[in-house]
Amino acid sequence: MRKGLKPTEWRYLGLCISAARASGGSLTTVLPTLVVELVQQAQTGAMGVMGGAYNVDVLSTYPSPAEEEAAWHALLRVDARHAQDLATSLTLLTAPAINNVRLKLRVIGPTTTIQTTNSLLN
Repeated sequence: MRKGLKPTEWRYLGLCISAARASGGSLTTVLPTLVVELVQQAQTGAMGVMGGAYNVDVLSTYPSPAEEEAAWHALLRVDARHAQDLATSLTLLTAPAINNVRLKLRVIGPTTTIQTTNSLLN
């Protein structure tokens, strides 16, 4: 199914990940596998195990170019049919954590192009 999708059938989401102020921790590295864990938590929390069974690709993770905030950005790609579901489930994710650091998430999109997502993240 994924190989047969045309570029117009994809949607892109940006995810800005930072440590919550109350957590007292910091994020030194956010790997794609950790983003996948967040996506799985969000899908399961919003739609249950079977309802969240759709593919999400983590295209990249990189540190925020803004020096005043220790944050990471992730670029996600999903089938257009599930783009709004993914954005909603990530927004509704309560008390997400990576390596015992509580997180603050900001979702950008969905958009139809990577360039739009990248410009909104930076």
